[in-house]
Amino acid sequence: MKIRILISVFIMTASSLFAKTSYWTITLAHGDTISNVSLQQLKGDSLTISGESFIKFVLPIDSIVELRKPKPGKPSFWKGAGIGLLTGTVAGGLIGWATYSDSKSSSSSHDSFNLDLDFGPGLNIIGGGLVGGVAGFAVGGIIGASCGKDKVYDLSQKTHIQKYNMIEGIINKES
Repeated sequence: MKIRILISVFIMTASSLFAKTSYWTITLAHGDTISNVSLQQLKGDSLTISGESFIKFVLPIDSIVELRKPKPGKPSFWKGAGIGLLTGTVAGGLIGWATYSDSKSSSSSHDSFNLDLDFGPGLNIIGGGLVGGVAGFAVGGIIGASCGKDKVYDLSQKTHIQKYNMIEGIINKES
């Protein structure tokens, strides 16, 4: 029962770290850009957007040459390494705890030299946490450093129908 509660708390905490609002930067045909906007609705030949400085604005889709979804913050080795360290330590500790077995029940009474030293599950938990933490730190750091690229949709060479379908797909994916 303890393990189910720990796993549930861990999953809820980890998933809340990744919940973000999606903002876009739109580049128009005449060179202007509109930043920090949310794509709301595609209707007819127009895209409705909303932003921090305005409630709603309608753009003709033929005037859009690029949609860019910036990654929140810079790519971060340290953020990924921190999340990996936490994840690896918890997972390694749980594995260590689950693999502990009492030495008294597994030892044979016919051994000529038997110390019967049992330090309890604590050493398994600590050992598993250390190994998992080091592995999680390394893997999380690599992932964190590689996840910092913006998502760019180049619409400059697309036809009207291609632009419409691409924007519609983006809006549907975000909903």
